[in-house]
Amino acid sequence: MKNLLLILLLTYIFSSCDSILEDPDNVRVGGTIEKELLTSQIWRTQYFNSEPRNGVPPFQESFMELNTDNTFDLINSEREIFTGQWALSTGNDLLVFRSDGKIPQPYSEIENEWVILNAEEDNIRIQERDANGTEEFDFSIAPDREIPNVCEEVTKLIQDKQWRIQHLVVANSVKTSEYDDFEFTFDAFSGAVAATGSVSLEGSWNAGIRCNKFHFGFYRYTELAEISGLWQLSYFTESAIQLVMTRQGLNYEMKLISQQNAVNDLCQEAASTMMGGNWTISKFLSGNDDYKNDFAGYFFRFYHEGQLLAFNNNEEFTGNWSLVNGCRQMPVSFETGNVLDRLNGSWQLVLISNESIKLTAQDDNVKREIQFTRDPASLDMCDKLDKMYEDDLTWHVSYYKANNENLTERMTGVSMRFSKDNTLIIHDGDMRTNGGWELKDECEVVTIRADRSDIGSEIVGRLTLEWRITEAGEEKIRLVHEGQAGLIEMHLTL
Repeated sequence: MKNLLLILLLTYIFSSCDSILEDPDNVRVGGTIEKELLTSQIWRTQYFNSEPRNGVPPFQESFMELNTDNTFDLINSEREIFTGQWALSTGNDLLVFRSDGKIPQPYSEIENEWVILNAEEDNIRIQERDANGTEEFDFSIAPDREIPNVCEEVTKLIQDKQWRIQHLVVANSVKTSEYDDFEFTFDAFSGAVAATGSVSLEGSWNAGIRCNKFHFGFYRYTELAEISGLWQLSYFTESAIQLVMTRQGLNYEMKLISQQNAVNDLCQEAASTMMGGNWTISKFLSGNDDYKNDFAGYFFRFYHEGQLLAFNNNEEFTGNWSLVNGCRQMPVSFETGNVLDRLNGSWQLVLISNESIKLTAQDDNVKREIQFTRDPASLDMCDKLDKMYEDDLTWHVSYYKANNENLTERMTGVSMRFSKDNTLIIHDGDMRTNGGWELKDECEVVTIRADRSDIGSEIVGRLTLEWRITEAGEEKIRLVHEGQAGLIEMHLTL
């Protein structure tokens, strides 16, 4: 339905394109352009004039992204984003931009009908349709490092999960509670659903070519009006997405989380994701040069205490790292006198996931981009269990089988919360018992004990054993105990 409405709207707006082009007195006929070329890149405004050869500075650092659904995003030098609609005439020789007056000056100059003067893979030049007009745009390809491409990570991250709004602020006013009852899901075909109770509200989502923006379309529903629009992606982790938006002069900030137990402190979550395993530098761009080969043979490990260890076959170096400015900045410092010193500086955080860390910076008008990639084979069991004892994470008994008897139903409602100080809280519904836990044998074995029993000896007896850890993932831990009573298997999930 949404696609049909869009087609009808575009047909109405641009229905006169062909008839206009048929009038040689009103149109300077130029070249043609294919839609696939327009949507294949992010385009940077290389030149604009409203008088002969009179460049207008605000357009010099502006970007245009033409999406396949005939919407466009204009990103100005201050990284404000304006959106509208675009269309080609049937003959592909007239390009039209409209935004219903939503784009302010001077960027509203783009709202016009344009004749194609030049259309190449790396350059597009257009001129105002009016034969007497002097406005002209010249676009070139925006380098990838200007707007990092995180599509693969975003696509993998957002689908097949349920999301809720943990934090929403509009012009310093907290709006979170208004969305407490909604859960959001996003599919691979730009479909979005906001569910509340038995009601499902259908909308759309789009992450753009570089996936550094999120467009949420729930405009039909007044209760979802404040989250509809074009958001800029600040950064994301495996279970959280941080977004910002400026609309009608108001600043918006929103955080989506994918699980009930997601930690409130985004810095803590981001730092925890970076812990464990060996990271390598898979990209290091400075200007037009790629220096990743200079870091070949180096491995990096991040530690909670702010240490950053770099090592190769022969040497080991210690630096420092931290997350500041709401975890949007990541300062790094080494004093080695070698290639590692190139990492020094305050980097803008773009992405943290289990597989990648992406950072950008700009020094003396030179843009830099760095990407760390983790080797999953380097994660040992201790690394995998880091999340086990993060604060506020509750692990539920989702499966329990003893000596071929499935006791899962009897363990419904039983959960545990592990703390870094090796204390343990066990819940059975509303009842609670304190205890302790200990990892040993290189984190392959965990011992669980109860200091006092307020929840019944039967439940305590099933939990307080020495367990061998056979699987440890982001949201599941599989435990096995072999004793006189036979084999016992228990699964803990978030």
